[in-house]
Amino acid sequence: MKKILSGLIAGAVLSTFVSAAQAETTLRLTLQLPLKHPLGQNISSFKEEVEKESNGELKIEIFPSAQLFKDKEVPQAVASGAIEMGIASLTRFVGTVPAVDAFYVPFLFDSTEKVQAATAPGSSIRQILDPAIEKTGAKPLWYQAFGGLLY
Repeated sequence: MKKILSGLIAGAVLSTFVSAAQAETTLRLTLQLPLKHPLGQNISSFKEEVEKESNGELKIEIFPSAQLFKDKEVPQAVASGAIEMGIASLTRFVGTVPAVDAFYVPFLFDSTEKVQAATAPGSSIRQILDPAIEKTGAKPLWYQAFGGLLY
C-alpha cells in the first residue's frame, strides 16, 4: 500500500490509498477538530472532491474531534495502517525531520505570500521536507496555514 501524508501546515492529512481497481473503497480520516472548524470545512471539501473525482469509487469517512486518534498519535496510526488518513500537526515530525521546525521560527514567514511560496507544491522548501517526511511512511500532499501559527 502506498502511504500518503497530506501535509497541512495547519495539520497534516495522512493517508493510505489502495488500488483504484477495487469497486468501492472507504478511507477513514481522523481529525482533531470539529467539522465546523475551518480545517474541518477544508477536509469536508477534500472529501467531496475526492468522491466526485473518483466517481464514487473512493469514499471518505471523517471522524472529527479526535474520536479515533489524538494529534500525537496520527503519524504512527497512518504509518502502521491503523487508519487510512489523518490530520496532524506538522510539528509531530520534528523528532524525525528536524527541518520542519523552520515553520515555527518567529517572523521567518512574516507574510501570507512567503507562507504560500514556501508551502507551494514543488517549492524549494518542500523539495527538501517532503522526501524527508516520506521516509516516515507518509507523503505530504498539501500544507495549510492555520492563522498566524503553524499547527
